[in-house]
Amino acid sequence: MDRQYDNRGRDQFNVENARDIHIGIAAAQQRVEVSLKGTIAPKHNPLEWVNRTQPQAELLQRMLTGGGLLEVAGQGRLGKTSLAAWLFAHNKEDFEKALWLDAAWIESFDQLARWILQELGYLIGSPWDDKALLHELVRRLTQHSCLLVIDHVEQLPQHAIPLFAEFVQYWQEQEGRSFVLVMTCIGWMSDQQFQFELSGLTPAEGEIFLTMQDHLIQEGVENGLQRLVQVAEGHPDLLRLAANWLKLQSNGEVNASELMFFERLFQNCQGNLAAKVEEVFTELFNQLSERLRSLLLGIAVYRQPFGIEMAQAIQPDAVIADLQWLIEWLFLQEEVGQWVLHPLMRKLIEQRFTESSQFRESHEKAIAYFTSKIKPSKDSIKDCAEELEIFYHYCQLKDYALAEQTINLCAPFLYRRGYNQQLLPFYKQLTQVWKLEHVRDTDDERKLGRAWRRLGTLYLCMGEYQDAISSYNLAQTIFSRLSISEEEAKCIRGIDMVYSATGEYQRAIDFCRQS
Repeated sequence: MDRQYDNRGRDQFNVENARDIHIGIAAAQQRVEVSLKGTIAPKHNPLEWVNRTQPQAELLQRMLTGGGLLEVAGQGRLGKTSLAAWLFAHNKEDFEKALWLDAAWIESFDQLARWILQELGYLIGSPWDDKALLHELVRRLTQHSCLLVIDHVEQLPQHAIPLFAEFVQYWQEQEGRSFVLVMTCIGWMSDQQFQFELSGLTPAEGEIFLTMQDHLIQEGVENGLQRLVQVAEGHPDLLRLAANWLKLQSNGEVNASELMFFERLFQNCQGNLAAKVEEVFTELFNQLSERLRSLLLGIAVYRQPFGIEMAQAIQPDAVIADLQWLIEWLFLQEEVGQWVLHPLMRKLIEQRFTESSQFRESHEKAIAYFTSKIKPSKDSIKDCAEELEIFYHYCQLKDYALAEQTINLCAPFLYRRGYNQQLLPFYKQLTQVWKLEHVRDTDDERKLGRAWRRLGTLYLCMGEYQDAISSYNLAQTIFSRLSISEEEAKCIRGIDMVYSATGEYQRAIDFCRQS
């Protein structure tokens, strides 16, 4: 099955001779361009913007006089991204280059650094040491006048955090021409010179927010709007929740009984936004009809924006009006004709979904949907999107043998086209979660060994030689236990190629003879 797209009739992904692996390494070195999602700044709409006088003045002052770095920290969904989008829209013309990067889409520090350098006009070949990339990034940001916004830094993968922290530390010691704005829920810096803590809307700002076109909340009790803002601690999304509740329950009016309801709801949650959101979520979720509740939990299976067809794959009688209703209740939000779980509610919905009886059935329906959409021919990595989604759903179900079988449908094609960096995370994930206790039979164990061997090949192509040797050794151990000498020989041959690539020719010859 893993040879489906190999029109030369052999598995290019196996390390069988020196020519194949040198071709793989050359492809990795040539394909240096980094393609990322999350690199377009959110649109700043003045008609939907509430001026936040103090934070905006603080950002401008820090940008002009506070050095080349500022960290804006605060609770999730407090408006950090909107504030950064305001600054980006109003000040990007003051810089030679303006770059926006959503860290939620970053897989490694290597990827982050390469993309920024690429956008500054410097394509970096592979392999490069992480520390060398870090210093090159700082050097180029010093040379250029660049506004760099890095949003959602708390969502960086764990292994990328130490290098990013080192970059931030190193950059704050420079006197470059660029300004780096870091937006995060988790404070990174101890030096207050480079840190700003964002709080919620003031009562006056919150009142403006609640009376804007999107909400049109009216005051039915004296100072009702400002009292509601204070109860919600000025959190924009919590105010949106309250506004939607008021429109559904009291025709959009803050009266005494509704104000008492929110005060009572939040009385034990002072300073704890997550608890407040959970309280409102529970109230709203319990008021949904059984059908809408089932639909909401079912579509939580998708990790990407979904359309009506995808919703109907989970619940055939779903209609757009259902999704619009879930938007009104703030469970979903719309993105260019598609829908996603509302960020404020996502964690709570996904938790309910994971605990529900719909979990396995919804993943199986998603697998069936994406299977029906698999493209018979491939021109780019975009044509492998369905297989990669099926891989994700099988991993969620812990059906790792089927996940490995699925990724093999497109792995040889991606390998031949030089998409090694994009392919690497899938094999890393598979080998990290697929342990021997999950192996059902010798065929599964053979597939696990193959996954480790292919991970070794990807590490080799990326120049990560020690990781390549470790992966090949783990694969060899499995194949040795299964007495599959041909596969074991491929692992040894892979180690041979590592030593050839590092110039340790005698050791390479020894492993070549052994294979």
